[in-house]
Amino acid sequence: MLQQLSILSPEQDVQQLREAGFSQPQPFYQGLVVRGWLAFAD
Repeated sequence: MLQQLSILSPEQDVQQLREAGFSQPQPFYQGLVVRGWLAFAD
């Protein structure tokens, strides 16, 4: 399963959100390896 599922660190999640044009990413949920983020589109 690890070959098909890439698990990113919170820092990598934030970097990808910023690269996609989002600002102020804030985590609002974490359960095991699933994280939810709130971010604003620039």
